[in-house]
Amino acid sequence: MRRMMLVVGSVVVAVVLVSAASGSAGSGQTRWVIRDLGTLGGKYSQAVSINERGQVLGLSRIATGARHLFLWADGRTTDLGPYGGDGWLAGGYYGGDGWLAGLNDRGDVLFTEVFVREGRRETSIWRRGVRTSLDLFSGSAMNDHGQIVGSIRAAASSESHAAVWENGRVYDLGVLPGHRESGGAAINSDGAVLGVSGRRNEIETRHPSRVFLWQKGKMRGLPVLRGFAPAETDCVPVAINDRRQALGYCTSPFRLRGVLWEDGRMRDLTDAGGFPDPLNLWDSIGIPLFLNERGQIVGQANDTAWFWQNGTLTFLDTLGGRGVYPTGVNDKGQVVGESRTKTRALHAFVWENGTMTDLGTLPGGRYSHALAINNHGQIVGYSVESGYNAPAHAVLWTLRSG
Repeated sequence: MRRMMLVVGSVVVAVVLVSAASGSAGSGQTRWVIRDLGTLGGKYSQAVSINERGQVLGLSRIATGARHLFLWADGRTTDLGPYGGDGWLAGGYYGGDGWLAGLNDRGDVLFTEVFVREGRRETSIWRRGVRTSLDLFSGSAMNDHGQIVGSIRAAASSESHAAVWENGRVYDLGVLPGHRESGGAAINSDGAVLGVSGRRNEIETRHPSRVFLWQKGKMRGLPVLRGFAPAETDCVPVAINDRRQALGYCTSPFRLRGVLWEDGRMRDLTDAGGFPDPLNLWDSIGIPLFLNERGQIVGQANDTAWFWQNGTLTFLDTLGGRGVYPTGVNDKGQVVGESRTKTRALHAFVWENGTMTDLGTLPGGRYSHALAINNHGQIVGYSVESGYNAPAHAVLWTLRSG
């Protein structure tokens, strides 16, 4: 394994108070504090994840224009070193530079870099100042014990198998009967893994992909929704919580349904009703994206976002324009994301109990994006000035006390 010590640096931050703007009839007027987390010397940065300790993971350009990862905590910024290739930080939000998340409550950072020109990829973990390369083809998620789920190349072939990395060792989870490849997607605090197992390519139609749950050394496939022909149905994993509720969706020709698996039972999320007409419109059907520890689910349907709880479906308002796009939910049911305003600008929002609040931008900014929220209600993202390739800064929103 390759180890590299990293350089610690700091940046100047600014604190400004921004009033929440009115986005729709149901929008809140709460005032939030927006904090500029600065950059590592370049003109661009974004904060992509925050843990329960208030540590913030981000990506920034340095003065030379190269991309670096950073970890911010209590006003101090640590440069985690170069972030090369066209890769992603394992876990959650898709942005222009790839998958951007991968921070647990211990302060560990998980990321995968893809070097297209060299035809290789590298998965690494940053822990207590040391960056370590892992024996994983890719890393998908990490729990607070430092267990990492992803995939490896099977020893006897070039096929991919779901795997767990723990304390320097890699465990091959195998595949479901009749399948050739698998991949790990999510892992909870108990080490239970949610993943997908299936055929190697689209030509092999005899064994469509299935969601699996792996725990205590055993892998079992999760059932397909009633009314879906098993031979024509693919299922995709999304998330698993500590209650072992598993979230995903199943697709067959012209049909897509969100599914919640729990204790051997399945719930079709569309049973709540209220979704747009799905006829021949793949993107109009509610696709689940996020699951919290209370079993609350957030998803997307066209330009709308929805919140599901105990069989009840609620659609989120917008900030006055057309389009609302969720990026996360905490265990209090607070949803964050971005929405169009009346001026068609994208602004970060927080939604709670039917109330949508515009989080605003840094002074002089036109756009803002919220990418993650923790259970303390701290929100991270970035604010962008007006114009093409305009400077952007990572930001932290907190609710003003009193």
